[in-house]
Amino acid sequence: MKVLQLLLFICITTARLCAQTNEKAEVEKAVEALRLTLINPSEKRLDGMVAEWLSYGHSSNEIENKRQFIASLLSGKFHFLSIQLNNQTIAINNGIAIVRHYFFASTHNKGLPPGQLQLGVLLVFQKIKGRWLLIARQAYKI
Repeated sequence: MKVLQLLLFICITTARLCAQTNEKAEVEKAVEALRLTLINPSEKRLDGMVAEWLSYGHSSNEIENKRQFIASLLSGKFHFLSIQLNNQTIAINNGIAIVRHYFFASTHNKGLPPGQLQLGVLLVFQKIKGRWLLIARQAYKI
């Protein structure tokens, strides 16, 4: 009986670890898709990867909702030439993923000379209808 309980425990634990690994890979793909779309923005792609109630915080303390976030990227207000992410961590619990990383970017924002950004970033994703959508982002200067 104890052997059967032990085998059941091992099977359940293994299944949970596999599910967490799959979810982590899905979140990593969502982060990478966001990174690429920030460099080459598309209204359709952006609309499909962020939630309607998005709260997008910049290191300048500006906060944007979904429509403002998309409009800023499409207008060139914020224009990323390249983005590199480092030291990324992902924690997932009950359909919420918290992602932290360092964000290094080359920019050429509308009306400004080209520049460089070095930020710390917190992203929050929620699994909605089988997809990981960005619901919040906050950047801070490092």
